[in-house]
Amino acid sequence: MKRIRELIALIKSCVANAENLTGARGSVLEGTISAERYPNRPMCESFKQNMESLGVSMHWADPGKLYGSSDIGNVSIKLPAIHEYLSITDDSRIQAHTVEYAGAAKSQKADEVCILGAKGLAMTACDILYDKAFQDEIRAFHRHQVPDFYFDSADKNKQGGFHHVSGFRIK
Repeated sequence: MKRIRELIALIKSCVANAENLTGARGSVLEGTISAERYPNRPMCESFKQNMESLGVSMHWADPGKLYGSSDIGNVSIKLPAIHEYLSITDDSRIQAHTVEYAGAAKSQKADEVCILGAKGLAMTACDILYDKAFQDEIRAFHRHQVPDFYFDSADKNKQGGFHHVSGFRIK
C-alpha cells in the first residue's frame, strides 16, 4: 500500500507538470485503497487443523496466483490476520463473484460451511488465547512478514493485542 501512495504522488506530479507545460487542467481522483494481504501462517495453520478436525479439508492458496487486495490487507499490516477460503460448492467450475456463486450461496451446503467456519474460527481463537508460546510465534511471524516500511520504530516493537486467558470452558 505504501508503494501505491508513492505511485499516486508520482502521477499527481506528472499531472501537475502536464498542466504547467500545456495550460490544460487535470485532476487525479483517489478512491479507497486496499493493501496487499499478509496472512499469518501460524494462525492459518491452526485454522486449517481445526477445520480438518471438523471434517473440512483445506488447501493453501496458490502463491503464484493473484488474489488482489482487500480491506483485510489493511488490517493484516497492523495485526496478525487470516483470510482463508472455504468452498460452498463441490463444483470447481463455480468461481466467486459470479451469478452461479450467488446461487450456491443460498444452498444448505453453504449454510453448513458457514457454521463450520465459525466453529473453526472460535477454535482458533481458543488456541491463541490459551497458548502464550503460540501468541509469541504469531507475533514473531507478523513482525518478520510485514515489510518494515509500514512501521515506524515504535510500531515494529509492539507486542500485539493478545491477552492470555485461563479459567473458562467452552462447551
